[in-house]
Amino acid sequence: MPKTRIMIVEDESITAMGLEKRLTKQGYEVVGVVASGEEAVQRAEKTSPDLVLMDIMLEGEMDGVEAAGRITTSLDVPIIYLTAYADENTLLRAKVTQPFAYLLKPFQERELLVTIEMALYKHEMEKKLKRSEQWLSATLKCIGDAVVATDESGSLVFMNPIAEELTGWKHEDAMGRNVAEICNIVDEKTRAAKMGELLEMIGRDAGAHVSSGAVLIDKNGRELFIDETVSAIRKEGGIMGGIVLVFRDVTERKRMEAAILESEKTMRKQSEELIESNMALKVLLKQIENDKRIMEEKILSNVNKLILPYIERLKRNRSMSDELAYLNILEANVKEIVSPFSVRMSSALICLTPKELQVANLIREGRENKEISEILNMSLETVKTHRQNIRKKLNIYAKRVHLRSYLLSFQE
Repeated sequence: MPKTRIMIVEDESITAMGLEKRLTKQGYEVVGVVASGEEAVQRAEKTSPDLVLMDIMLEGEMDGVEAAGRITTSLDVPIIYLTAYADENTLLRAKVTQPFAYLLKPFQERELLVTIEMALYKHEMEKKLKRSEQWLSATLKCIGDAVVATDESGSLVFMNPIAEELTGWKHEDAMGRNVAEICNIVDEKTRAAKMGELLEMIGRDAGAHVSSGAVLIDKNGRELFIDETVSAIRKEGGIMGGIVLVFRDVTERKRMEAAILESEKTMRKQSEELIESNMALKVLLKQIENDKRIMEEKILSNVNKLILPYIERLKRNRSMSDELAYLNILEANVKEIVSPFSVRMSSALICLTPKELQVANLIREGRENKEISEILNMSLETVKTHRQNIRKKLNIYAKRVHLRSYLLSFQE
């Protein structure tokens, strides 16, 4: 382990020699013994000691206080003042240089050693604390959240660059002002100020309080949605020494959430409208199909009832033999015209003979046996025989099934 390096500044040579001997004996390394302030500054810059023992009252233009001030300006080194007497003005000047200790001459060796070790320890702790503060400050400046801190009275003592950006306040202008003035936070819905509520909550317990649904109004009146966390800084005994407030801008997130909700609302509305349109279309298509079927049935019925029977009678009239060819053509054309209307029925009744098919069509139209007999020029018994054959071929013979209703079902 390297020895602690100490510089002695003492204009009394005997005292200086005694100090050097004591320190060397205790394992310290004396890097210089000087008698003037000017020489002390030069030697310190050259040797960079770990500690300086400085006599306040030095002969020459530069006393110990001025020399210590110049040394600590360029070097981070603890100073221990040695003095037998000093006026009040000199002591006030000495305080400004922030010495680590005072030793009143004459002093005991043990007193000297304890003071040196305490000064070295205190200096090391201050260095660690300074490094921690530097690390913490750098971290708080780099993080993406805004951070502000206050003292026990609520006055601002720290704010990072993100907090400056969000609040619109510069660091130097905000320091010392009340946190409620710098961080003007209101409830999103009620617009009531929230800072008082936050301070009241952390005053009741030491935990951190996280909340959302808040709006930050910056120095220029711009409004930002934020999520914030606030916690107390506790001193010894649990006394509140201030607060730390951390908040982040969630305006863009809020905007996206609102856009998503609006999009979902629009999609639901469009979906409902589409369902309603589909239902209306189904009803319309069903109605069109039903109207089409009724029209087909009427056309087919009218042709079978009002045209084909008379064509059949004309064909049986022998006096019109010359026009028979025309009647056959007319019959074929009429059947061709109405053939699409009876496709469904024909496909179901494909097993029937032409004559049975004629009978089936007339039954379907509601004709009685006598009417069918007259139209087709056949006996009643023949009509009945055809009816039985039709039932057999449709597998409904000897069943309690109404033949006309069954035939009508083939067009539905």
